[in-house]
Amino acid sequence: MLWLGLVAGTLVVAFVFLRYRHVPRTRAWDSLLTGSAARVAVTSELDQATAEYAWEGAVNARRQRDQQEAVRLLQLAYQVIQEATPQRLTRLRAMARASRMALAIMPLPPVPPLAFRLRQVKAAASLGAMLHLVMLPAQRFLVRLRVLSTGFRLTARSLQRSKAAAARRPVESRAWVLFEAGLSDWNTLDFEHVQSFRALMAALAGELRAETAPRPAA
Repeated sequence: MLWLGLVAGTLVVAFVFLRYRHVPRTRAWDSLLTGSAARVAVTSELDQATAEYAWEGAVNARRQRDQQEAVRLLQLAYQVIQEATPQRLTRLRAMARASRMALAIMPLPPVPPLAFRLRQVKAAASLGAMLHLVMLPAQRFLVRLRVLSTGFRLTARSLQRSKAAAARRPVESRAWVLFEAGLSDWNTLDFEHVQSFRALMAALAGELRAETAPRPAA
């Protein structure tokens, strides 16, 4: 909800700028956008690192045949994803709404299907890549956000199932392989969502600068 409020506040400030054309406020706005993008990137890196650290600990414990510790650490890795995913989905929904006021979002490639390991996530990204070829730039950005949202949901669901299966039968490898694939895909999705956020913020900042720039005398 914090980032939803941030983007909602972004819209309000934008309308104020468009009406009053106040250059000093534009500079402050640019600074806010830069800070916001940096915070999103740092949060993303921290969540990924925390989940990866717990996962690596689980793998090491499993190698040492400490199944109880392995399952405990696996559950910790999943807990990071479980708590982080709703925040990503909320931000993506807010980005979709905010993108309507950005006329020139920096062109981004489609979410790369070959970067994913889970079959269902790869299929969603493949569909997005096909739509990318026939959509206008603004529509492509919305398709990109939809692919990311779908991917996050599918990945979180797969991680939940594989975590539960590993807890039931920790000696069997299939659940662990699926969890590793899901974690890898979640990290890829998270990277792509940060790239999308940066592109949107840059577009909004550029439009505000253009709107508030002094106009040449007639």
